[in-house]
Amino acid sequence: MKRYEIFLIIIGSILGYTYWTFWGCTSNCAIKSQWWATILWGGLLGWVIAGFIKDSKKKEN
Repeated sequence: MKRYEIFLIIIGSILGYTYWTFWGCTSNCAIKSQWWATILWGGLLGWVIAGFIKDSKKKEN
């Protein structure tokens, strides 16, 4: 993995935790009620964004 992919996964995880802290609910929410779930989803979104960036750089070359 490249540095920016790891960086975006970490940033996504931090943003997922921040989302849970400020807007997450404590019960009856599938994703938002558990802190670890929002961290995983944030990291997954960071990884997906890194993949889009990687693909766009390949097309430029």
